[in-house]
Amino acid sequence: MTDTEFVRKLAEQAGTLALAACRTLNLERKADQSLVTNVDRAVEELVRREIAERFPKDAFYGEESGGDPLSAERVWIVDPIDGTTNMVFGLPIWGVSIGLVIAGKPALGAFHLPRVQETYWFTAGEGAFRNDEPLRAEDRGPLLQEDTIGVGSKAIIQADLSRFPCRQRNFGSLCAHWAYAASGAFRANVSTLDRLHDLGAVYGLAVEAGCAVEYLAGGEVPFETFLRDPVNRRPLVVGPRETIDRVREAIRFPEE
Repeated sequence: MTDTEFVRKLAEQAGTLALAACRTLNLERKADQSLVTNVDRAVEELVRREIAERFPKDAFYGEESGGDPLSAERVWIVDPIDGTTNMVFGLPIWGVSIGLVIAGKPALGAFHLPRVQETYWFTAGEGAFRNDEPLRAEDRGPLLQEDTIGVGSKAIIQADLSRFPCRQRNFGSLCAHWAYAASGAFRANVSTLDRLHDLGAVYGLAVEAGCAVEYLAGGEVPFETFLRDPVNRRPLVVGPRETIDRVREAIRFPEE
């Protein structure tokens, strides 16, 4: 089994565990008032255990258990349930994100949405996929009324959309938003307060599909940025480079 096959299988195995555990949810609130459940913790423990058995020398950084993402050349970055609130209230857009970073760059990863049975995965230099379908995000010209653009939960309450011509979509899972940008379902995604654990799988997925990752105000956002500071506080956009330029004309934030 290759490492990519391992991570894809593990994400799907963790999704199966999550579906079963959903029948007996125990809820808590973190210091930031976001929800955490027994499912989040059980999935992260499963993923950590399986990774440690196969790669005992690798570092681990998880949403629930933390870690030092700069402690080793190889680090696994895990969000056990991205979209916990959706899972709690019965919405289908949530999943398990597992990514491997080597020397500061995404090497491979998988994001599995168990309710819709989709797995988005990538290997650096070998492409991005949804299940077994190759993904390629391409610019489609001017932004049109029926085009969909993702705007994250934090960004939507800050953004000035007075000139926004498209359909705004917010599904409550940053991983899903980036996966949809990679697949072309979203022409782009705009977000703020992105966190390292959200991006372990989908940053590489988006780049392998042909997307750029840039600040809305301008400038590329390499993955190493998140390793140094696990919380992004500036609006950023992911999508084909030409589309990003179009989005800049359509969305503004107060501080820009």
